[in-house]
Amino acid sequence: MDVLTRPAASELSPEWDGLADSYFQRRKFLLYSEIRNPCRQRYYELHEGGRMKAGACVYTLRLDLLTFARVKSPVRFAIVGIPASISCPGLVGEKDAVVRLLPAIFAAERGIVLLLNLPPGLPVKPAVGMRMMPTVFLRHDFKSWEEYRRALRASYRRRLGLIESAFDGVRREEGPCSALSREMYGLYLQVMARTATKLETLSYEYFRDLPEEFRLTGYRLGERVIAWHINLHEGDRLTFFFGGTDDAFLRSRRAYQNNIAGILREALDRGFREVDFGQTAEIAKTRLGGGLVEKDMAAYSRNALVRLLLRLGRRALEYRRRLPPAHVFIRRKDGPA
Repeated sequence: MDVLTRPAASELSPEWDGLADSYFQRRKFLLYSEIRNPCRQRYYELHEGGRMKAGACVYTLRLDLLTFARVKSPVRFAIVGIPASISCPGLVGEKDAVVRLLPAIFAAERGIVLLLNLPPGLPVKPAVGMRMMPTVFLRHDFKSWEEYRRALRASYRRRLGLIESAFDGVRREEGPCSALSREMYGLYLQVMARTATKLETLSYEYFRDLPEEFRLTGYRLGERVIAWHINLHEGDRLTFFFGGTDDAFLRSRRAYQNNIAGILREALDRGFREVDFGQTAEIAKTRLGGGLVEKDMAAYSRNALVRLLLRLGRRALEYRRRLPPAHVFIRRKDGPA
């Protein structure tokens, strides 16, 4: 067994992309993030029998240790993840191979190593496993927005109607990410200012120069942009990436709810059968029909005392909110809609 360290995505083994499950884990996006969000990215590869079996993307970031307790507690972390605040893990490869790679990462990295967006139940000892914010995901067979609306239970259909009516007179515009304006970026900063669990704040250039697989949707009231989002279009799946809303229109125009509903509408209009809504705003997203996909995280330190403190403080560190399932769709004779 050999573990290789790569200082840049351009040096990754040819097998890397074949082990990746997501666009965000592949070399093209990792290279882009190195240019637009440099945070000392480095990569580990596990090779066995002359073949690459697992890999990890690691980067350095200062964030609050007690993020989910909403307590200021800045600490420098070595994060095993994708440096773009998204819900896929920074680990690629089969589960057993990933587990064999982890000790090499723990031995090489200093300080606290934080592993994000792990599948539940992944063996991580001697790291301390914890629950993380879930992802909201919808797999459907609706052929249009109207068919989707008809499948909603009456209370959810009525709620959606009220949300949509608040956007009367609002114009929807779609285009490449290069159309992102400074005004729109300012709305993203508004969102980040009120987000307690953020990791990093990405630059204007990061969004503007995104590859062609990403598409920008903006909502204008007159000449004023009141909301926008960027989605990744890949295969049968549409993935929400980032967005922004104007605080002044959160209530009067329900800008945030309409922005989220617009993600789903874009998927239906363009024929995507899967929608990854990402993390945060679970209530609003599950009310559109999404289901929760549990995620774990883990923290490790070489220092035994720090590991003990992490274990004792686990409840304060992990994400504790639990939501009951939302029964959004009318049940058909052959099963749920």
